Amino acid sequence: MDGAGHERDGRFEPRVSVIIRSKDRLGELCDLLGRVFAQTYANFEVVVIDSTERAGEDEWARVRAIRDPRLRFLSTPPRGCPAAANAGVLAAQGDILVFIDDDDLPLGREWLWCHVRNFRDPLCLGVNGYHVFPSEHRAAEASMMQRFRRRLLLSHGPFKEPYCFAYDDRRKVGIDYLMGGNSSIRRSAVLLGGGWDEYLDYHDEHSLFLRLNKRKPPGSYLVYDPDARMEIRKNIPGGLDARFSGETRHRVDTLAKYFLWTVGREHPARIWGLAPLFVPYFAALGAVAGYELAADRPVSRLTETLRGLAWSPVALLRHALARPPAPHDGFAEAAAIPADAARRGRKDVDDMGRDKGVTADVAVIGLGYVGVTVAAALADAGVRVLGIEKRREVVATLRRGRCHIFEPGINDVLRRTIGGRLQVAADWPAVLPPVVVVCVSTPANLATRTPDLRNIADTADEIARRLPDDGLVIVRSTVPVGTSRRLVLRRVRRGKPRAGLAFCPERTVQGAALAELRSLPQVIGAIDERSASRAARLFRKLTPDVVVVDKPETAEMVKLVNNCHTDLLYAFGNEVALLARTHGVDPLEVIRGANQRYTVRTDGVAVVRPRIAVPGYVGGGCLSKDPYLLLQSLGGRPARKSLVFAVRELNESMPVRAANELLALLRGAGKKPSAARVLLCGFAYKGRPETDDLRGTPATPFVRALRGRVGRLLGHDYKVAARDVRAFGVRPVALAEGLRRADAVVLLNDHPRYARELTPRRLASAAKRVVVYDSWRILRGTGVPALPGVTYAGLGWTAT
Repeated sequence: MDGAGHERDGRFEPRVSVIIRSKDRLGELCDLLGRVFAQTYANFEVVVIDSTERAGEDEWARVRAIRDPRLRFLSTPPRGCPAAANAGVLAAQGDILVFIDDDDLPLGREWLWCHVRNFRDPLCLGVNGYHVFPSEHRAAEASMMQRFRRRLLLSHGPFKEPYCFAYDDRRKVGIDYLMGGNSSIRRSAVLLGGGWDEYLDYHDEHSLFLRLNKRKPPGSYLVYDPDARMEIRKNIPGGLDARFSGETRHRVDTLAKYFLWTVGREHPARIWGLAPLFVPYFAALGAVAGYELAADRPVSRLTETLRGLAWSPVALLRHALARPPAPHDGFAEAAAIPADAARRGRKDVDDMGRDKGVTADVAVIGLGYVGVTVAAALADAGVRVLGIEKRREVVATLRRGRCHIFEPGINDVLRRTIGGRLQVAADWPAVLPPVVVVCVSTPANLATRTPDLRNIADTADEIARRLPDDGLVIVRSTVPVGTSRRLVLRRVRRGKPRAGLAFCPERTVQGAALAELRSLPQVIGAIDERSASRAARLFRKLTPDVVVVDKPETAEMVKLVNNCHTDLLYAFGNEVALLARTHGVDPLEVIRGANQRYTVRTDGVAVVRPRIAVPGYVGGGCLSKDPYLLLQSLGGRPARKSLVFAVRELNESMPVRAANELLALLRGAGKKPSAARVLLCGFAYKGRPETDDLRGTPATPFVRALRGRVGRLLGHDYKVAARDVRAFGVRPVALAEGLRRADAVVLLNDHPRYARELTPRRLASAAKRVVVYDSWRILRGTGVPALPGVTYAGLGWTAT
């Protein structure tokens, strides 16, 4: 360790993303960036999520003058702090995310390291730092927070000083949640908690941590570190200064309309006792907002707490039961459904072209990973959705408010919408709604490497019989270029010659799909302007970031090119692993050295090169087939001469290569492979974000390569059901049992819990000599590689 306290041997320098939320304060932002780039900790990037609407040219000139290659500047519409935070998470590349607002200023050059050092403990999920306010605002802030703190969710000791928002100088483990700027959190914890609820606007922190506290692994914790000091320059005055009364009124209304219900939903037993907790906070902001709230006496009834607010208790309850989280910026009133909307079956204010008697705005055909998430998101945004799924067991599960796939946050959405704005059925209706979104599967035959388009052809025929005359078909299934026009449109127009068509690809990541539907741009390619306009109108209910391209073929290629490019990036990391093994070099050290602040200059501007990916398996429902869909679009060009084909061939070979390496390692450890018991950990195709999806999983070729060559295959996965593990011909076991019995332990995916639970102590209880094949090297810094009796290896590397 050097004088700054950093471990410089590479064992603990995690990649960090500093996410800055900025709006109309470019001058302060430049000052903040200067402090951030002066930090002694070096392995970080800065992602600015900016929604500036009012700024002078001189301010923009200051921003453009910052040439640090670690800086990325993303402009977004002003939709509030939670939306900016979610956008930052999705754009960031780091495993640890540090959040700052543009009115913050780090105190000292060790501020970032004071956050990062806490994450050496894998059980630490997040860190809150010490907040310091300017002297002119200390008393007002202390007065408000002293009253609020005692009654709400915090568990800290008394304030040591009136300006100390973060309570005192003592480090505290086990705090309840992280507060605003000057906080850091593992990316995996954000995904586990389902991201920030964007409809909460200002009170965005609480809902995430209420969920996280119920879902987090045993023993994990949040910590307050007073050494991570940050000066808060302007935020709180915005809440107390009468000049900001409109903003403050919105802040109080948002708390009443959303936050009370959110806490109550996560802790139902406390719903009727919540009112007294918020009276002090209402009172602190109420005078500025124009509300009169009693804070000097106990309040026991919800009606007392909400006295003087814009919404009555009855309206609050109605809103809570049927609210659509509409995007809105930090200074506008939150959009809401009219109070009598659900009762009278309202007509949309925009023209969705609904026929009289049809009870849905949109039909989503196919409720797999793609369909169920977009159907739930649209319903949660206020659209009336009919989901059609031929698997009756899936329909029955959804009607109970439970999802048949694992996706963080989706069960909460289903409980709010199923049976109301979201209806599901196994049978086609006589008449479809005017807009139909096609999300049926388009698998590829991996033996012939050709796509199977029978599902989408049959769906097009059914739509043609039921679509209104001027209906719109939006294809969201991934297809070869030209399929939407050549196959879908041609079949639909046999029965409905005036039907419109658009293609809008699904590009979300499983495990973060609901958040990405609201943050990623939605690409739309249509056959005509009217189809494009109608499709854009629908998807703007999810996000204002809609990109319209010239035709469906362009949008089809966007999806395929995105995924083939991802396949290529991962393949290069795997190629590095193969080359490194040839020369006895650790591929992770090669990649770490290559990725460190290496830039290319374009037109005199330093631009960060794309990072080289670590070696690993590349699978899933998209990457395992989409390259073949693109190759199908090549026409007469021989596919085997394509770079796309070579990339896919390399990535598909990695599990078999790893299985052969494992057999050699068993022999080298003095074990007879045919008598060895092998524990396979992680059957889902990926571990981060966690999923139960087995499509394209590396477990399939890995098990096939070992079958008949080892004595017994044992299996474990945190999310995949035991019956699905058994379907591989593998005996499902608890992790502890598997470790006791195993001669070899193989990590097939990178689920972060394996890094926490496969400790040296637990592995020492395994067989006398055990082979650990850590495909993703997630145990690299845990002490396992140096454990006596352990042969440790991964893709491209064997420890010596």
